[in-house]
Amino acid sequence: KKQVTIQRKDKISQLLNSAKELKDELKQNSVDINKLNNELKEKENLNEDKLFLYFQQCGKDIYTLEDIDINDLEKLYDIDHIYPQSLLKDDSISNRVLTKKSKNNFKQNKLLPTLAQEGFLAQNAYKFYEFLYKNEFISKKKYH
Repeated sequence: KKQVTIQRKDKISQLLNSAKELKDELKQNSVDINKLNNELKEKENLNEDKLFLYFQQCGKDIYTLEDIDINDLEKLYDIDHIYPQSLLKDDSISNRVLTKKSKNNFKQNKLLPTLAQEGFLAQNAYKFYEFLYKNEFISKKKYH
């Protein structure tokens, strides 16, 4: 278990350092790399999934794209299954995202295309997901 958490932190650190070069994309997606780097340095490891997802999502709620206060992770945020467990028994990190508890409760067992049609997602959500995928913050499986 310890080796996994060290790898997670190293991976996120490498991704954040690589992303520094993407000034225009960071600005377009309102991602504060310096803030994320400073928060990462304060963490010994990323063995808690909520914390790992926070960094994987560049400190953003995956559905609203609002900035998350790292101190509110336990109180205000849930881990949501992209493909609901009732449809697909997949508890991997590739099927989980971080979102406000209220959004998670509203989502129920709906899939993203349906949610997008209902106005559930932020207007530029898919553009942000592309940014995360293209820069290897999220896997192909999570992106599609």
